[in-house]
Amino acid sequence: MKRTKKRLFLFAALTGALPAADFSFYLTLRAGLPFFPGAGAQEIRIGPAAVAGGAAGAQFNYGGVTQWWREGGLAQDFQIGYVAATNTGFVSVFNSANNPTTVTFSNPSTAIPATSTWTIPAANFFVSAAGFGGANESVSVSNLSFSPGVAILSGALPSTLSASSPSGPATGSAPGAIVFNPAASGGNWTLSGQIRFSGLILGGGGFAFGDALRFDFGATGADPNPEPGTVLLLSVGLAGVYGYARRRAAGVRE
Repeated sequence: MKRTKKRLFLFAALTGALPAADFSFYLTLRAGLPFFPGAGAQEIRIGPAAVAGGAAGAQFNYGGVTQWWREGGLAQDFQIGYVAATNTGFVSVFNSANNPTTVTFSNPSTAIPATSTWTIPAANFFVSAAGFGGANESVSVSNLSFSPGVAILSGALPSTLSASSPSGPATGSAPGAIVFNPAASGGNWTLSGQIRFSGLILGGGGFAFGDALRFDFGATGADPNPEPGTVLLLSVGLAGVYGYARRRAAGVRE
């Protein structure tokens, strides 16, 4: 019995040691004045999960300094995507002068195949607005489109995501999960769109602090086929366990 447990443990350790061919990343674009003048805020961040920290790409500056986000509901372009050659997810936001700030997150696992299927859960695709002091604050995302070569297998990109809240939290979410495949573009994909913020300027009636206005997005790509090494180890391991069970059963019968 102890020998069987040891074999099963070794088999599990070997299969568990193989890197999984998948990739998940989560990003947030948020807008709001820092709680203290001059305090930094991660307003473009990307990482492995919603709670993970990312790189600070920009800050809505307090005072008379040139601001990053365009105020008053003016459109601002952004791009989200995956680059197969570098095995990285990225988000780029373009300011009013059309200059991009890009933040990336590298896949800690092996690169996923071009035939991998990607999923955007509805729970990871939303905008939110948290009202404060009765101010009118809003955020919206629109004009969403995938790059050429991306086939949507199920679901559909929403025409608009919006949230407005003069008095309390409000959320606008995608109606359902979106599943797509970028095989025709070699595994690369880009989701482009526009984001609009209102309620950022104190003198203009806004009172958005911290991440009062935000857009969240998360996607996961998974290899549709098991890795050859995993299949081999699984076959060898099962054969070994089966052979041992047969020998043990034969010994009992004798």
